[in-house]
Amino acid sequence: MHSPPPRGLEPWPRDLEVHPRRVAAQARRARIVEAARQRFIEFGLGGATTRDIARAADVPESSMFRHFSSKDELFEEAIAAHLEEILRSARQDDVSNLAGAASESARLAALRGMHRHYLEVMERALPVLGAAMFSEREVGREIYRARVHPLLAEMGEESVRAMVGWANERADGHTMIFLAFGGYLLLSLDAYFGGTPIDHRGTAERLAWLIQYGVRGRPSGPLEPDVPGAAPPVAEPPSTSMRSPALTPSRPDRSTRVRRERSDALANRVRLLDAAREQFFARGFGGATTREIAKAAGTTESALYRHFSSKEQLFHDAVGVRLQEIINAGLAATETELAHLSGDDERLRVLRGQHLHYLKVIEQTAPLLGAALFSERDAGIQLYRSIIAPFLDRMTEATREAMIPWADDRADARTLILVAVGGYLLISLDAYFREATIDHDAVADRIAWLLYYGVAGRA
Repeated sequence: MHSPPPRGLEPWPRDLEVHPRRVAAQARRARIVEAARQRFIEFGLGGATTRDIARAADVPESSMFRHFSSKDELFEEAIAAHLEEILRSARQDDVSNLAGAASESARLAALRGMHRHYLEVMERALPVLGAAMFSEREVGREIYRARVHPLLAEMGEESVRAMVGWANERADGHTMIFLAFGGYLLLSLDAYFGGTPIDHRGTAERLAWLIQYGVRGRPSGPLEPDVPGAAPPVAEPPSTSMRSPALTPSRPDRSTRVRRERSDALANRVRLLDAAREQFFARGFGGATTREIAKAAGTTESALYRHFSSKEQLFHDAVGVRLQEIINAGLAATETELAHLSGDDERLRVLRGQHLHYLKVIEQTAPLLGAALFSERDAGIQLYRSIIAPFLDRMTEATREAMIPWADDRADARTLILVAVGGYLLISLDAYFREATIDHDAVADRIAWLLYYGVAGRA
């Protein structure tokens, strides 16, 4: 309690008096929110229980419901609102500052600052972003449409305005934003699941150079002088459907019942895998139940366990194995011939085909990837290190070899792969959550041109 004010002075304002009980209630609420955030990140919306959250916050479960009417309301504050807060705090004037840069070196400096800032923000936001968008499909779509997409759209418009006066007219500001943020996303995934620390300064430098000049780089010679007003002149992949391949009809076997039973068992397994994928996408690993999966497959739960020893094995076979199949098919379907081509036009033609191919592959893997990585963190780490990291390493090595005869010495193959694949991933997730259609040919053309020449284009 406050002491009485000295005689002759006004009484204490009542709104400055904070009751100890109110302070304790606020602290309790903060503990609940933080505990819930960690549980949602670890197990998703479906897998995190209010009992576990209350135990982690060291409060009775009944006390938790005096602060939040439901688990959904708690998820909204702990994850969705927190994600928007992080993303909105990322907004700064770096993108707009590009328009006022008087020289290439000034633009590069602005790009370096912008990339480093947003990369640090994405690294901090990634666990919350994963929990928000992949805990349950409809919840993820709502959060993406209301909180994430508007921010990307605003930044795309700002980039278009900032590029006026110095960027090549073929460079697309919206594509630049998706490639840049896709790169931040994949770099953050690599750090979070792969355990690879991010060199923020070095990475920002390489990103700035790639976005400004592209892999091809500038013609030999010095950059344009730092004078105000100076400016540069303006194969279809194999099917990657997430559904299991159709069964090949076998020759009729009239001799015994055994082969028919095996065929029926195989068909039952395929239906279970398809139903499991749909349930894991819709409700996450924690929210999906074997009972509902079996029901959706038109079979019984006991029949499910004759094929899969546990829900974990079912998740691995339905999501992890299918993801590996799609990636392997994507890698096998294209070979890099860039090292043997002699002209820019030929290389661009091949690049357009490769970007088109991998964009379609990643479009099919995007929901699988989200479900696989963010349903449970430990399973996500194992899957990333066994499937995704080797895929990125293989693409990096192939790209590095292909770039040797013609790319600028400052172009970095790993940065190029992370930006390109991250761009495919973000473009695919954008279409998935907004239920939109990708113009594959146009997107592949813009990505190929931007990553080859950069925003500034060739002089």
